[in-house]
Amino acid sequence: MLSPVLVVSAMVGLGAVSARGATGAISLDGTPVSVAIPKANQNGNYKFAANAGTRVVAELTGSTFGPACPAVALVLKRPDGTRFGTTTSTCGGTDFLDTQTLDASGTWTVFVDALKKNTGTGTLRAWSVPADESGPIALNASATAVNLGTPGQNGRFTFTPTVGHAVSVELGGASFTGACPDVAVALIRPDGTQAAGATTCSATAFIDTTTIDQAGTWTVVVDPQLDATGSGGLQVWDVTDQHASAALGGATANVSLSEPGQNGQFTFTGTSGQKVSATVANATFPGCPAYTLSLVRPDGTTLGTPAAQCGATGFLDGHVLDQSGTWVVRVDPQGAATGTAQLATHNATDQVRSIKVGGPAVPANLLQPGQNSLLQFDGTSGTTISAQVAGATFSDPCPTFAFSLVRPDGSTLGAPVTSCSASAQLAALTLDQTGTWSLLVDAQGPATGTANVQALVANDQVRDITLNGARLGFSLAATEDGDFTFSGTTGQEVSADIADATASGCPGYTLSLQRPGGSQLGATVNGCAADAFLDSVTLDQTGTWMFVVHPVTGAMTGSIQAYTFTDLNEPADLSGKRTKLVFKHPGQNATLTFKGKNGDQISAVLSNSNVTGDACPAVAVTLVRPGGTTVAGPVTTCSDGAFLDTFTLNRRGTWKLIIDPQGDAAGTLNAQIFTVEDDVRPLPLNALRSFTAQQPGADGIFHFKGTAGQTRTLTISSSTFTGCAGVVVSFVRPNGTVLASVNGCDPNFALGPVTLDASGAWTAVVDPQGPGEGTMILKLTS
Repeated sequence: MLSPVLVVSAMVGLGAVSARGATGAISLDGTPVSVAIPKANQNGNYKFAANAGTRVVAELTGSTFGPACPAVALVLKRPDGTRFGTTTSTCGGTDFLDTQTLDASGTWTVFVDALKKNTGTGTLRAWSVPADESGPIALNASATAVNLGTPGQNGRFTFTPTVGHAVSVELGGASFTGACPDVAVALIRPDGTQAAGATTCSATAFIDTTTIDQAGTWTVVVDPQLDATGSGGLQVWDVTDQHASAALGGATANVSLSEPGQNGQFTFTGTSGQKVSATVANATFPGCPAYTLSLVRPDGTTLGTPAAQCGATGFLDGHVLDQSGTWVVRVDPQGAATGTAQLATHNATDQVRSIKVGGPAVPANLLQPGQNSLLQFDGTSGTTISAQVAGATFSDPCPTFAFSLVRPDGSTLGAPVTSCSASAQLAALTLDQTGTWSLLVDAQGPATGTANVQALVANDQVRDITLNGARLGFSLAATEDGDFTFSGTTGQEVSADIADATASGCPGYTLSLQRPGGSQLGATVNGCAADAFLDSVTLDQTGTWMFVVHPVTGAMTGSIQAYTFTDLNEPADLSGKRTKLVFKHPGQNATLTFKGKNGDQISAVLSNSNVTGDACPAVAVTLVRPGGTTVAGPVTTCSDGAFLDTFTLNRRGTWKLIIDPQGDAAGTLNAQIFTVEDDVRPLPLNALRSFTAQQPGADGIFHFKGTAGQTRTLTISSSTFTGCAGVVVSFVRPNGTVLASVNGCDPNFALGPVTLDASGAWTAVVDPQGPGEGTMILKLTS
């Protein structure tokens, strides 16, 4: 016979763990039961008496079951031992078995099923659920109160709409507490199928306009998720879209959308090939995005992508119509937003004119929002040209216009140049096709105005530059580019910096990298001061590459230096061992790699840095998880140190800490990565507890039971944490929010007295600031 190995106390009676598992009693709506299953292939059976028709939920919290996932499941068993209803499982934390209506009277069982030979502990609770809150809800009426105070209880509110009409649903002022999402709202047809739904973690859940497709009684179900409870106000609207005319170039149309879910449908007559834009003024829709603007074809499909809008003004950029007939500009408030605005539609057909390379300037007159200017010339492959804009009068926003060179096939050669001023200049570009080219002036947003455009025959200064060699001085006329060539190999990393530039304006010049075939690799750097830096770029071809310096506002002088290097790649452990990193050339980065798994906590410290350059911050630190996604940082510093605070890893694999000197910075520093273990303990009333931060980023997590209305004070003495604040101490509510906190700047200080505003498991959190290490003594008093 097997002897018991663990005793489990329950609300009623005692249970034991055997080869079959833990057994015990649990009382509906009573005290939670501790669950402990220490051996593989064991389960838990917790019995309670109930009558047929009773609605029951069960919850396992603080689950430590593992390591396999899913780790543990909850299920109800009938008095005859058969399984009943649905089963729910979890990989840890909380497992919630939603409302089940019992179909027999007698002794039922909550079965805790440790899956895949898992073991672990947790706290089990079961309670009865009152009937769902229900009743009729009137269309277009004031909010119906929803109060769901017991986990597992739902709200069900019925109405009878007209087939073919559209309805929207809003749950407002929601105060549900629980996991995210904490409440779901569903619109249910008479046949029981779901027509639409929404979830939320905020105060509002909204179901956008849904067309009624069945006759009969419809239901709105408010379903708190897991063990969430709370209240809110529920409304259902019978929605009719606003329909009005908005003739191109005609009078402004008034938009008035007073019902959540209501859209504005503004019609105009359009012809295929015509370009149309729309502007909005005096919009009162709240939120961001507040509404979208879109163009709807005569056949009902949408042209392009709806444009999201925020604030009092809005703009739908020019779209070329592809059908003739009655078009619609749709104004679609987001979520439950309502409001008013003024809408105007515009014939934004582009201006097309001829321009001669080396000839006089040609005006670009863009008088309608969304209109562009295409200045065309015949170009031959191999010809090098530049171009400039002067006297531009375009209004806000900034940039006010973009300037680019468009190939005969419609693609763009080089990168567009943007400007916030009256001028702009395209760097010298070598044409790579023969045919009709265009200089494109594209007013940004709804800007209108005029400008003068000139196409120029370009001249370049071509010189060799040695990577990691001497700095080269240059002097460039307004129409000259500086082309600094070097031999590059696929996979090679390069960077370059400009110093002592004399150009004025912003940008006064640009710096870019050009492939052997003439196309650009990477971004263009805008020079707005004496110095500029082109950060690390990895070459993707072997051949003769070129750094290009292009004057924007006129003649200039300066100097350039170019670099090549290999990024540092070092293994790191999680013990805090120092790794010294030496950055010899501007643009060089370092990657520290380490193995991590889900749930590990790590922090990182940079120290003894002499990495300096023209920029502040001088160094940035980021944490990248397996797969390449940045999950923490960048943390930047202008001093000799930096700290990446505690981060909990959420994936198994090889993680990376990337250290990136900014701008042209170079030098040395030390890097450390730590495994962080918080000090987690109970904090009895009037007892002394010591706390020592063993690693940078380690916190003290001290738990205590509290009741709403009680007064608590946390006294700190003999603190050795330095600085102000050297440490922050907080009282954290059972729901995870902070009630009160204090900055510790002295050896002795206190948090409180504080009156608790909730009952349950409270936490006193001690959070050293930065990488600070030290000790202190804590005492919790009433």
